[in-house]
Amino acid sequence: MPYDFGRGEDIVEAMHDRYVTRWPRTLVYVQHNQLTPRAGAPTASVWLTAVQPPQRVRIDIDPREQGNGLLIVGDTQYVITGGRPSQVIRQTDPATLLQHDVYFLTPPETIARLRALGVDLSAVRQDQWQGRAVFVLGRTGRSARELWIDRELMLIVRLLEPSPRDPSITMDTRFHEYERLGSAWVPRRIESLEDNERIASRELRQIRSNLTLDSLLFRPDDWTRARHWYQSAILR
Repeated sequence: MPYDFGRGEDIVEAMHDRYVTRWPRTLVYVQHNQLTPRAGAPTASVWLTAVQPPQRVRIDIDPREQGNGLLIVGDTQYVITGGRPSQVIRQTDPATLLQHDVYFLTPPETIARLRALGVDLSAVRQDQWQGRAVFVLGRTGRSARELWIDRELMLIVRLLEPSPRDPSITMDTRFHEYERLGSAWVPRRIESLEDNERIASRELRQIRSNLTLDSLLFRPDDWTRARHWYQSAILR
């Protein structure tokens, strides 16, 4: 169908249509994190991440035997401590929405969530990012969100949004080194910056798709009962 690429709604629909029925039904990977806070010492961590779109993400912080992590189900995030929910946060995670859910939800559902996040879909422009043509959705400003979408691949490559640490500061999340995985694409590296200073980098390793996952993995009260997908390391 023809799209009007001057409308943010049509760009969201084009993203959905490019990969609907083709995106992996599950994705798992080992995420190596390096945090460099603007104040304090750098820290490293490893997350065992499972994604089952739409709107299901489980992160086990290694070592997973300690039972710590994060669970995203719908618009609810559960902080898990010692195998039990210790905090509940009601909010949509924009990165999950734009990396995975957009290809599973209907376009009107994604559009409604983006508007609730403060993305002005009436503001659309074309730009260049790392030598590639992109669509930019949303207005520029410290309190606004901007989505940068690769025009050819219809994938999120950059997300500008208020920092959760300080909403007066813009956090710039960049998705690098997209690698083909079947009929989909996965960024091998993600970095976040504040005021042009890198505060976090994430490297995705041991990426696998379309594994059958235990449904208990995404139930906060069954955190320790679920059969975990990560049983042994693979070379990748």
